[in-house]
Amino acid sequence: MIECSLFTALLCIFCPLAVPVGTVPVTLAVFAVLLAAVVLGSKKAAVAVGVYILLGLVGLPVFSYGKSGFPVIFGPTGGYLWSYFLMALIAGFFSVGSRAKHKFAFSLIGCFLAVDVCYLCGTVQFVLLTHTGVYEALAVCVLPFIVVDIIKCFCAVLLGLKIRKKLPYRS
Repeated sequence: MIECSLFTALLCIFCPLAVPVGTVPVTLAVFAVLLAAVVLGSKKAAVAVGVYILLGLVGLPVFSYGKSGFPVIFGPTGGYLWSYFLMALIAGFFSVGSRAKHKFAFSLIGCFLAVDVCYLCGTVQFVLLTHTGVYEALAVCVLPFIVVDIIKCFCAVLLGLKIRKKLPYRS
């Protein structure tokens, strides 16, 4: 419970900090979700992310730019937020379920797949709510973030595996 609470707090700290890059801001949310998944595994990370989303839904200003509430989740960029839950499950599954010899590679693959799911969910909701074409949406919602998200994946895996090694027990 303490581990989940700590990563929920980390999400609440990292996610509101946003750098505007057009319609979709750059935040450290993806990094925080991936870090939680690598350290905690899929179940505990999903709990941490679920609590974070619930905190935002009840009105705490924990989403990007300090926003909160149902309009954010059901708005054009809300697909990214609810995809964090799926990201935690996917990246956590790959991180915990891999052998020690290939832990880094499997964790990284899991993080890349999780980010792809985030792009998919976020872009689909963006297209549906803004009536934008798919190619236009990809240019706005995905292309500007690919390099930054690859760096976030590497950092989350490197840091997450080091933290996980230091835990007195494995999650």
